[in-house]
Amino acid sequence: MPLIKLQSEGLNLADNFAFTGTITGAGGGKLLQIATVNFAGDVNTSNTSLTKVSSNFEVSLTPSASSSKILILMGNGNAYVPQNREMKVHMYRKIGSGSLTAMTVSDVDGTTGDIGNVYRTTAGANQLQVPHSFNYLDSPNTTDAVTYAPYFRSNSSDAVYFNTPDGNPWVVNLTIIEVGAWWL
Repeated sequence: MPLIKLQSEGLNLADNFAFTGTITGAGGGKLLQIATVNFAGDVNTSNTSLTKVSSNFEVSLTPSASSSKILILMGNGNAYVPQNREMKVHMYRKIGSGSLTAMTVSDVDGTTGDIGNVYRTTAGANQLQVPHSFNYLDSPNTTDAVTYAPYFRSNSSDAVYFNTPDGNPWVVNLTIIEVGAWWL
């Protein structure tokens, strides 16, 4: 009968252990690839149509399996929305040689919604300055290259700022991580 050597402070993980059967509850998962891009530009729009943040602010990877998931993370920077305005930020995706298109998803009730954020100020608020904070787990179901890029727009013809230096160049980071689907 196999024995486990216990020490007063617990298992010595430097020891070798032989397991038979199935091990459950040990966690798992595998991060397969990571790609990232930074953007420190000063960019604003008064356009009510979605506009790409910058021609260079996009990130791509080629999934190793069609069952892989891609975790999209966008953060930091300095989003600025003046009084009584609204800025919408949408994530766009391109698969293979296709075009960048707005990402949408159906929720648990079957309602389709946009993938992105809304930043809003009201008449009583002077302004809103916040870092970007966005994450989404995508299932592109492909082994073709997948590209992600943020677009933004104003709710009126008044300017909103995806990123503004405010004295310093603030960096917005866009990172994608391929996750082995068996982990989820």
